[in-house]
Amino acid sequence: MKGKRYTTEDKIRILREADRGEKSLQDICRDENLSVVSFHRWKKQFGHMASNEARRLKELERAMKAADVLHWLRKAVEQHGASEYLRSDNGSEFIAKTVQRWLKEYSIKTIYIEPGSPWQNGFVESFHGRFRDECLNREQLWTLTESRVVVGDYRQKYNQVRPHSRLGYESPAVFAARSCPSPPPVGLRPPSAGDGQRTNENINSTMSQD
Repeated sequence: MKGKRYTTEDKIRILREADRGEKSLQDICRDENLSVVSFHRWKKQFGHMASNEARRLKELERAMKAADVLHWLRKAVEQHGASEYLRSDNGSEFIAKTVQRWLKEYSIKTIYIEPGSPWQNGFVESFHGRFRDECLNREQLWTLTESRVVVGDYRQKYNQVRPHSRLGYESPAVFAARSCPSPPPVGLRPPSAGDGQRTNENINSTMSQD
Protein backbone atom coordinates (compact mmCIF):
# COMPACT_ATOMS: atom_id res chain seq x y z
CA MET A 1 0.00 0.00 0.00
CA LYS A 2 1.43 3.36 -1.02
CA GLY A 3 1.93 6.00 1.64
CA LYS A 4 -0.14 9.16 1.77
CA ARG A 5 1.02 12.11 -0.28
CA TYR A 6 1.31 15.23 1.87
CA THR A 7 0.95 18.71 0.46
CA THR A 8 3.05 21.59 1.71
CA GLU A 9 0.00 22.84 3.60
CA ASP A 10 -0.38 19.43 5.25
CA LYS A 11 3.22 19.48 6.40
CA ILE A 12 2.96 22.98 7.88
CA ARG A 13 -0.32 22.13 9.60
CA ILE A 14 1.22 19.05 11.23
CA LEU A 15 4.32 20.99 12.31
CA ARG A 16 2.18 23.73 13.85
CA GLU A 17 0.06 21.13 15.66
CA ALA A 18 3.20 19.69 17.20
CA ASP A 19 4.37 23.18 18.20
CA ARG A 20 1.16 23.75 20.16
CA GLY A 21 2.02 20.76 22.35
CA GLU A 22 -1.59 19.65 22.77
CA LYS A 23 -0.76 16.13 21.55
CA SER A 24 2.39 14.06 21.75
CA LEU A 25 4.50 13.61 18.65
CA GLN A 26 3.76 9.89 18.69
CA ASP A 27 0.00 10.57 18.72
CA ILE A 28 0.28 13.08 15.89
CA CYS A 29 2.30 10.69 13.75
CA ARG A 30 -0.13 7.86 14.43
CA ASP A 31 -3.17 9.98 13.59
CA GLU A 32 -1.56 11.29 10.39
CA ASN A 33 -0.13 7.92 9.34
CA LEU A 34 3.29 9.56 9.41
CA SER A 35 6.70 8.31 10.49
CA VAL A 36 8.69 10.19 13.12
CA VAL A 37 11.62 10.31 10.67
CA SER A 38 9.48 12.14 8.10
CA PHE A 39 8.26 14.59 10.74
CA HIS A 40 11.79 15.56 11.72
CA ARG A 41 12.81 15.84 8.07
CA TRP A 42 9.96 18.29 7.48
CA LYS A 43 10.90 20.22 10.60
CA LYS A 44 14.47 20.64 9.35
CA GLN A 45 13.24 21.65 5.93
CA PHE A 46 10.50 24.12 6.86
CA GLY A 47 11.26 25.10 10.47
CA HIS A 48 8.90 27.87 11.55
CA MET A 49 7.93 28.96 8.05
CA ALA A 50 4.35 29.86 7.31
CA SER A 51 2.53 27.93 4.58
CA ASN A 52 3.05 30.63 1.94
CA GLU A 53 6.79 30.79 2.68
CA ALA A 54 7.09 27.00 2.56
CA ARG A 55 5.33 26.96 -0.81
CA ARG A 56 7.77 29.55 -2.12
CA LEU A 57 10.67 27.45 -0.84
CA LYS A 58 9.33 24.41 -2.69
CA GLU A 59 8.95 26.52 -5.81
CA LEU A 60 12.57 27.62 -5.53
CA GLU A 61 13.68 24.01 -5.10
CA ARG A 62 11.86 23.11 -8.31
CA ALA A 63 13.04 26.21 -10.16
CA MET A 64 16.48 24.92 -11.09
CA LYS A 65 16.42 24.61 -14.87
CA ALA A 66 18.91 23.68 -17.56
CA ALA A 67 19.45 27.40 -18.23
CA ASP A 68 20.56 27.87 -14.62
CA VAL A 69 22.98 24.96 -14.92
CA LEU A 70 24.46 26.47 -18.08
CA HIS A 71 24.79 29.87 -16.41
CA TRP A 72 26.87 28.50 -13.56
CA LEU A 73 28.85 26.14 -15.78
CA ARG A 74 29.84 29.07 -17.98
CA LYS A 75 30.95 31.07 -14.96
CA ALA A 76 32.99 28.11 -13.70
CA VAL A 77 34.67 27.63 -17.07
CA GLU A 78 35.43 31.33 -17.36
CA GLN A 79 37.09 31.32 -13.95
CA HIS A 80 38.79 27.92 -13.88
CA GLY A 81 38.84 26.59 -17.43
CA ALA A 82 36.99 23.52 -18.69
CA SER A 83 37.42 20.36 -16.65
CA GLU A 84 37.66 16.94 -18.25
CA TYR A 85 34.61 15.53 -16.47
CA LEU A 86 31.40 16.76 -14.86
CA ARG A 87 29.89 14.54 -12.16
CA SER A 88 26.23 15.00 -11.26
CA ASP A 89 23.01 13.18 -10.49
CA ASN A 90 20.40 12.40 -13.13
CA GLY A 91 18.22 15.45 -12.53
CA SER A 92 16.40 16.75 -15.58
CA GLU A 93 18.36 20.00 -15.43
CA PHE A 94 21.64 18.08 -15.84
CA ILE A 95 20.60 15.64 -18.56
CA ALA A 96 18.83 18.26 -20.70
CA LYS A 97 19.85 18.29 -24.36
CA THR A 98 20.95 21.94 -24.17
CA VAL A 99 23.37 21.07 -21.39
CA GLN A 100 24.59 17.99 -23.25
CA ARG A 101 25.30 20.04 -26.38
CA TRP A 102 27.19 22.68 -24.40
CA LEU A 103 29.32 20.07 -22.62
CA LYS A 104 30.11 18.39 -25.93
CA GLU A 105 31.18 21.74 -27.39
CA TYR A 106 33.77 22.08 -24.63
CA SER A 107 34.74 18.38 -24.73
CA ILE A 108 33.56 17.86 -21.15
CA LYS A 109 32.57 14.27 -20.46
CA THR A 110 29.74 13.41 -18.05
CA ILE A 111 29.78 11.03 -15.10
CA TYR A 112 26.26 10.46 -13.80
CA ILE A 113 25.81 8.74 -10.48
CA GLU A 114 23.34 5.89 -10.24
CA PRO A 115 19.79 6.86 -9.14
CA GLY A 116 19.41 6.70 -5.37
CA SER A 117 23.20 6.54 -4.83
CA PRO A 118 24.24 9.98 -3.51
CA TRP A 119 27.38 8.47 -1.95
CA GLN A 120 28.80 8.17 -5.47
CA ASN A 121 29.16 11.95 -5.40
CA GLY A 122 30.90 12.05 -2.05
CA PHE A 123 32.30 15.58 -2.31
CA VAL A 124 28.84 17.10 -2.65
CA GLU A 125 27.25 14.88 0.00
CA SER A 126 30.03 15.70 2.44
CA PHE A 127 29.53 19.40 1.83
CA HIS A 128 25.77 19.05 2.35
CA GLY A 129 26.42 17.57 5.79
CA ARG A 130 28.91 20.28 6.69
CA PHE A 131 26.58 22.99 5.40
CA ARG A 132 23.79 21.69 7.61
CA ASP A 133 26.04 21.35 10.69
CA GLU A 134 27.80 24.71 10.33
CA CYS A 135 24.93 26.82 9.01
CA LEU A 136 21.38 25.45 8.88
CA ASN A 137 21.38 23.75 12.27
CA ARG A 138 22.75 26.90 13.93
CA GLU A 139 20.22 29.32 12.49
CA GLN A 140 16.49 29.85 12.92
CA LEU A 141 15.39 30.94 9.46
CA TRP A 142 12.00 32.63 9.49
CA THR A 143 11.74 33.95 5.94
CA LEU A 144 13.16 33.23 2.50
CA THR A 145 14.87 36.61 2.44
CA GLU A 146 16.64 35.84 5.70
CA SER A 147 17.57 32.40 4.32
CA ARG A 148 19.18 33.94 1.24
CA VAL A 149 21.24 36.33 3.37
CA VAL A 150 22.38 33.68 5.85
CA VAL A 151 23.26 31.14 3.17
CA GLY A 152 25.02 33.80 1.09
CA ASP A 153 27.12 34.82 4.09
CA TYR A 154 28.03 31.20 4.76
CA ARG A 155 29.04 30.64 1.12
CA GLN A 156 31.26 33.72 1.23
CA LYS A 157 32.87 32.63 4.49
CA TYR A 158 33.37 29.03 3.32
CA ASN A 159 35.11 30.04 0.11
CA GLN A 160 36.93 33.22 1.15
CA VAL A 161 37.71 32.97 4.87
CA ARG A 162 37.26 29.51 6.38
CA PRO A 163 40.56 27.56 6.67
CA HIS A 164 40.56 24.05 5.20
CA SER A 165 42.90 21.42 6.58
CA ARG A 166 43.30 19.81 3.15
CA LEU A 167 44.72 23.11 1.87
CA GLY A 168 47.19 23.52 4.72
CA TYR A 169 44.63 25.55 6.68
CA GLU A 170 44.32 28.17 3.97
CA SER A 171 41.01 29.31 2.57
CA PRO A 172 40.13 28.15 -0.97
CA ALA A 173 40.45 31.74 -2.18
CA VAL A 174 43.98 32.13 -0.80
CA PHE A 175 45.03 28.70 -2.00
CA ALA A 176 43.68 29.31 -5.50
CA ALA A 177 45.28 32.76 -5.74
CA ARG A 178 48.65 31.35 -4.73
CA SER A 179 48.44 28.25 -6.92
CA CYS A 180 46.79 29.81 -10.00
CA PRO A 181 47.60 33.54 -9.96
CA SER A 182 46.48 34.09 -13.57
CA PRO A 183 43.03 32.89 -14.73
CA PRO A 184 43.07 30.68 -17.84
CA PRO A 185 41.56 31.87 -21.14
CA VAL A 186 37.78 31.70 -21.27
CA GLY A 187 36.62 28.19 -22.13
CA LEU A 188 40.14 26.78 -22.43
CA ARG A 189 42.15 24.60 -20.11
CA PRO A 190 45.37 26.09 -18.71
CA PRO A 191 48.57 25.14 -20.57
CA SER A 192 49.47 22.75 -17.75
CA ALA A 193 46.10 21.02 -17.76
CA GLY A 194 47.24 18.25 -15.47
CA ASP A 195 48.43 20.66 -12.80
CA GLY A 196 45.26 22.73 -13.10
CA GLN A 197 43.12 19.63 -12.78
CA ARG A 198 45.03 18.53 -9.69
CA THR A 199 44.59 21.99 -8.17
CA ASN A 200 40.83 21.84 -8.73
CA GLU A 201 40.74 18.37 -7.23
CA ASN A 202 42.61 19.62 -4.15
CA ILE A 203 40.11 22.43 -3.68
CA ASN A 204 37.10 20.18 -4.22
CA SER A 205 38.44 17.52 -1.90
CA THR A 206 38.10 19.87 1.05
CA MET A 207 34.37 19.12 0.93
CA SER A 208 34.96 15.52 1.90
CA GLN A 209 38.03 15.71 4.12
CA ASP A 210 37.82 19.04 5.96
